Amino acid sequence: MNIVDYLQSERSVEFIVNRIAENLELYRGVDTEQKVFSFSGVLYNYFVNECVMNNQYLAFSKDDYSRVRGIYIALINDLRNLSSGDIPMSDIGTIVRDHRRRLIGLLSAKQSMVDVIVPCAEYSPGFQKKILRVDGDSLMQPVMDIGCGQKASLVKELRKDGVKAFGIDQYISTDKHITCESWMDFKFNDSTWGTILAHMSFSNHLRRCITFNDADLPRYKEKYSEILGSLRHRGSFIYCPSLPEIEAGIDRQKYNVAYYANNDDELLNTVYVTSI
Repeated sequence: MNIVDYLQSERSVEFIVNRIAENLELYRGVDTEQKVFSFSGVLYNYFVNECVMNNQYLAFSKDDYSRVRGIYIALINDLRNLSSGDIPMSDIGTIVRDHRRRLIGLLSAKQSMVDVIVPCAEYSPGFQKKILRVDGDSLMQPVMDIGCGQKASLVKELRKDGVKAFGIDQYISTDKHITCESWMDFKFNDSTWGTILAHMSFSNHLRRCITFNDADLPRYKEKYSEILGSLRHRGSFIYCPSLPEIEAGIDRQKYNVAYYANNDDELLNTVYVTSI
């Protein structure tokens, strides 16, 4: 069942309505704007996680982030404003269905991306370091992890080791080192980063664009060039999977390209593109 099917399911609506009815006082207790904003972030992250776990290629723009959070703020306000006492289940049901219609409307604009199920996983920092062949001592700083995940576990481990590491992903975080933003919207300024990491994230999406000749392919190629331009002298863009079609066009007078095999499939190579 994809995410839209779930949102349209009457069975799931009834389940959520019953859960809300059991915990209605929780919503009424969200009695300040700050609490509403904070709680909406929790619900936003849950929704985005469900979408990404259903299909890792479902990408949200900066405007989408704001719309989703706004939809959850509206839900919280509608529920907290219900009068005290016994509330008819039909009233809660109306609020839930209106809320889901708004979410479905947003997702419908990305229909080609929600018709398939491509699960996503968040990898341990140890596994990522092994695949990318990095450790805190060898990384040129500062470090940016593209698609760091909701837990941002690699960023946190690197920072624990004294590395100036940062991350971007589509999850809201209270960690000041993590930016909630699409990598397509994030501005990679020239000569800024010592190391940029992307384990099964940016290059995985670019690989998909190449495979299906996706309409976003030109934008991804442009962003790839922007990422390279944001490296400091001798800085590296380290990623997996590889992109042979893109790497073939890299100016070898400006960048060195090195490959590290992870298995017999060269498309799963780890790639180091280093500014020289």
